[in-house]
Amino acid sequence: MLWQPNPVKVQVMSPEEAWLMVDIMKDVIQHGTAYGSVWGAGFRTPAGGKTGTTNDGTDVWFIGYTADLVAGLWMGMDKPAKVKSNAQGGVLAAPAWTAFMTEVYRRKPAPPDWPRPSGLITRRVDRETGLLQNPFCPPEVVYTEFYIAGTEPLRECDLHSPFGFTTDSLGNPIVPDSAAASVVTPGSAPVPRPLPPIKSSTPRDSNPFRLPPE
Repeated sequence: MLWQPNPVKVQVMSPEEAWLMVDIMKDVIQHGTAYGSVWGAGFRTPAGGKTGTTNDGTDVWFIGYTADLVAGLWMGMDKPAKVKSNAQGGVLAAPAWTAFMTEVYRRKPAPPDWPRPSGLITRRVDRETGLLQNPFCPPEVVYTEFYIAGTEPLRECDLHSPFGFTTDSLGNPIVPDSAAASVVTPGSAPVPRPLPPIKSSTPRDSNPFRLPPE
């Protein structure tokens, strides 16, 4: 042997950071731009990936991976030209990746999912604000998110209120033309309540043109 490389290994991510990156890439397949061509097409082996499309539609690709195999697929022309109208990596390249990986795992056992490190914590979060859910956040916008301890949000959602409407940057209610709102508590009927006072730097009923009292 004339020469043999001596690779130097440097850890650039903690196990928690690496797992979160994999979780983000898994979301591309389970909910994102590759959903229809991978997860929606029935591929259920734990996998992550990323679609890609150039601005002019001359190149599309999909890079995906499981715990034991990485595969990438590119589509384009020898001489750059638009592949097709509205070309997308998730529509053109991802289906071919799915067909290939499906065949691979017909011939060998599929690997397990990536184990979650113990240093991660979960929180229930409002999708619209990225803050902790409060009791009034609609269920459809609340989901479970993973965090490295110390990076999780600490404040509760400030968008949803007990009055069923959102507020502006000053905390004033944003509601349709209405003089009252209802608060609903579990096991009780709606109780009419007046709207909270409008926050202002001056008294609400101040009138600079009002004459002083005699």
